[in-house]
Amino acid sequence: MKRKKTLQWYVVENTLIMAVILGLVSFLMIFFFLKAELIQEKENTLFHSVEDRSLMVDSFFRKTQEVPQHIATSQIISDFLKGTISQEEVHTYLEGYLFSEDYLVVYIMDSYGKTIASTDESFLNKNYGFRDYFLVPQKTGTGYLDMALGVTSKELGLYFSQPILDIQGNFKGVVVLKTKENLVQHDFAYEKKHSVVVSYIDDRGVVFSSDQQKNIFKSIFPLEDIEKEFVEQKRYVGQTIFPLEDVFISQEVFGEYSSLVGEIDYNYGNVIFAYAQVGDWPVYLLVQEDGSFLESVYLLTVYVGLGIVGTILVSGVILSYLLMHLFKPITILEQKMENVIAGNYKEKINEEVGKIFELSRLVHSFNVLVQGIVQSKKNIDKVVVDQTNRLAEQTQDLEDQKVAILNILEDVEEERDKSVLLANDLKKFQLAVEEASDHIVITDADGIVLYANNAVERITGFSREEVLGQKAGSPANWGGNMDQKTYIELWKTAKDNKKSFEGAFKNRRKSGEEYIAKASITPVLNNRGEVIFFVGIERDITQEKLVDQAKTEFVSLASHQLRTPLSAINWYAEMLLNGDAGHLTVEQSQYVQEIYRGNQRMVELVNSLLNVSRLELGTFLIEPTSLQLIDIAKEALEEIEIQAAQKKIKIETTFPKKLAKMNLDKKLTYMIFQNLLSNAVKYNQEGGKVSLTIKADKKYVQIIIADNGLGIPKSQHDKIFSKLFRADNVRETDTEGTGLGLYIIKSILDQVNGKISFVSAKDKGTTFHVFIPIKGMKRKEGTKSLS
Repeated sequence: MKRKKTLQWYVVENTLIMAVILGLVSFLMIFFFLKAELIQEKENTLFHSVEDRSLMVDSFFRKTQEVPQHIATSQIISDFLKGTISQEEVHTYLEGYLFSEDYLVVYIMDSYGKTIASTDESFLNKNYGFRDYFLVPQKTGTGYLDMALGVTSKELGLYFSQPILDIQGNFKGVVVLKTKENLVQHDFAYEKKHSVVVSYIDDRGVVFSSDQQKNIFKSIFPLEDIEKEFVEQKRYVGQTIFPLEDVFISQEVFGEYSSLVGEIDYNYGNVIFAYAQVGDWPVYLLVQEDGSFLESVYLLTVYVGLGIVGTILVSGVILSYLLMHLFKPITILEQKMENVIAGNYKEKINEEVGKIFELSRLVHSFNVLVQGIVQSKKNIDKVVVDQTNRLAEQTQDLEDQKVAILNILEDVEEERDKSVLLANDLKKFQLAVEEASDHIVITDADGIVLYANNAVERITGFSREEVLGQKAGSPANWGGNMDQKTYIELWKTAKDNKKSFEGAFKNRRKSGEEYIAKASITPVLNNRGEVIFFVGIERDITQEKLVDQAKTEFVSLASHQLRTPLSAINWYAEMLLNGDAGHLTVEQSQYVQEIYRGNQRMVELVNSLLNVSRLELGTFLIEPTSLQLIDIAKEALEEIEIQAAQKKIKIETTFPKKLAKMNLDKKLTYMIFQNLLSNAVKYNQEGGKVSLTIKADKKYVQIIIADNGLGIPKSQHDKIFSKLFRADNVRETDTEGTGLGLYIIKSILDQVNGKISFVSAKDKGTTFHVFIPIKGMKRKEGTKSLS
């Protein structure tokens, strides 16, 4: 058996581990703190140095730019461009400005970029109009500094250019001073250090001067294609520009910051860099220094680490010596404990062995424990006798329970037979659902499909695997075409109100073909009334809709065809009644009047059928204008005054004192008033009452039309807005109605985002509530208005 570690060893081991961990943490904290401080100090020093140097280079550039400025404004150049001075005189004049060994050539370009005078004859008659040092002064009228590889000299140089302007400020040409590119060799350059790299960069991010030759004609970040094409074809002709091996800055950062300082951690060590723009010139000074300055930090941390290791070793030796004397009494305690385990309960330890307070308490506890074990043994022996007697009694009880269990098993067998019958019934139900012709799905409370029958695959084209786990009716399967209003109403009805939702809307098969589905979504509730599932049943009614549309189109066509002969009948009947075809007898006049009244009813029916077809086909137009709703209401009231007076019906009106004009289609609004008011009079009793109330809130203008007439039977409330429907009590009173009026009104209000509702009971009158949005009606394009 493997010997276990002693407590002394555990204390020493864990103490040393903690010491090592604390030492390592201290070592790392010192290292990273010193490194961060040194890097920060180096960055600040380097950045201020770069800024100082860029100011010196800026001064140098300004002094050099004074040469082309002086030449461009001289009278000699002006006379030369006028043709009054020869080229030789200008040549001599220009050579006088080559007073520095850094100045290579001075030349004059005309307004087209052609060199017309130069201190170097190889430049004459050459066109440099494609260079920035010509294009920028030509465009801006100001001086410019460009760096370029000479097309003629094949040498890299700095090109200081200045536009030549006449008295009126017109562009006449450009003066160019080309100088050597030796910025890093001037007295304002950095002292040479092996760890420092000094470079000058143009405004495109390309190094054109550096004390590291390998860096010249390389970009500090990958160039975009258009930038690369520009610098290779117009600035450094004949050179292929590649990015530096160690790219440390992005094009976006370079374009945003004119100066920057930072640190990059490469595989071979840290590098500190700083760059700054030289004045307003398209030149940047970049200085990089490697991380050799961090060697002192590494050396110091090594010394600190060695000190920590030595301290840990010495502390471990001292701790081991102290613990060896401290744990000696515990060894004695261990021997006594083994004797007790062997059955010798008379063992005791002299409490003076533990000189330390905690150890003396441990010895005392041992002696108390031994006394407790002796007493416990006595108690256990007594308990064993008692338990033996109790087991005998329990054996008899188990025999009695065995008989009871056999009886229970017989009951379970009977229940099992019932469960088998129930399972068979469920299987039949499942088969019925699977083979149902309607599309049936079961979802969770969030609409995620848990079950789909065979009809889902047949109707939608989506397999069960594609549907299960997806949200029912979403764009991922057969949905996505439902308008937002219907979607909100569906979830509000089924989930919030916990009622069945029924409706029809467009769906989309997997092939992309759209179809019309009539759907019923019913919530399934648990005992607490919470929605746990939804059962959705859909039926493809595309063909029924197409047939219905064909019927509507046929009605529209037939109605149009009937209008012409009906108009002719109406006209001839009026002529006969007016005596235009000769005097009629009383009997003949009665016949013609019956023809005229019957024809009027037919015209009214044809107009209603046309209105229904235009509403269902969506071809009617809405033309809102700014109107006063109360004025339209008064016009409708005037039309029914005679009819109301004949039946002695009293009409009451309540209008607001101030009601702003609204955008309304007068014909549609009039139809709403005319239909509801005429019904209120037509189906009212002799001497009855009709009231018209108009009021407004923040969202709607509400029209309330009430009567105390026939009313509507409660059993027929849900059908009142159906096409061609008339209540039973109304049909008994008046046989001439079409059953289309309220259907048309409801369809109009649906189109203008309005609402209509009613309260009614048989023989107790009816109150209709019409809501029109306070914003009015929106324009709708169409082919015909309603009749």
